[in-house]
Amino acid sequence: MIRARGRGNRPEEPLSPIKKGKNNKGTFIGHQQDFTREGEDMTRTVDVYFDYVCPYTYIASKREPLLKAEFDVEFNWRGWEIHPERTTPPLIRRSLSPSYITASLGKEIKVDFTLPEHRSNSRNALIGAEIARKMGKFKQYHDSIWRVHWEEKKDIADINVLKEVASSVGMDPGIFEREIANPEFDAILKENDRETERIGVDKVPSYVLGKRIVVGNIFMRDLKRELARFLQS
Repeated sequence: MIRARGRGNRPEEPLSPIKKGKNNKGTFIGHQQDFTREGEDMTRTVDVYFDYVCPYTYIASKREPLLKAEFDVEFNWRGWEIHPERTTPPLIRRSLSPSYITASLGKEIKVDFTLPEHRSNSRNALIGAEIARKMGKFKQYHDSIWRVHWEEKKDIADINVLKEVASSVGMDPGIFEREIANPEFDAILKENDRETERIGVDKVPSYVLGKRIVVGNIFMRDLKRELARFLQS
């Protein structure tokens, strides 16, 4: 899913995965972009920029254990809000059917799903992920938010939904609610936003593979090929 910087009314489904042309960050060719990161070491940890409300990132969450079973790699999930203009309470979708390509990518890994009714604002859910990370509960919270939003179809903009998730993974819901307003965690999302602008990320999920960005709205075989290339470099 694309985030159009500086514009409202962003599309629900991504534009074409081919983005032609150049900017000062590098050259776009299909799903990939080359760029230089200062002082970067090649590691087996991959940053993944994501947002809970994007169907492609939901698919990416389901792909993670499959990729980790095949490759010696860890994924560092970095929250990036792609629809900051969304309101609370949320607007309601008219159609719950995913696009053809989204459905195809899901079926490839045996994930059949519909879109949630709510067009949720995800900022508090993303802040909650950073709170959970600090408390050593990131994976439990992360997995639960995917389930609550995409399978149970709950509105993750609702603080009560988030408190239920926090409680279910062993966090104190009162402390969690208080920490949502802590500027320390909002600052992490702002830093992620600056970093995406610096390296040229404008879609989620985006995998940062050394000096390359690979957008995750591609088939599993293609993602595996790019990941293998990164790990062999």
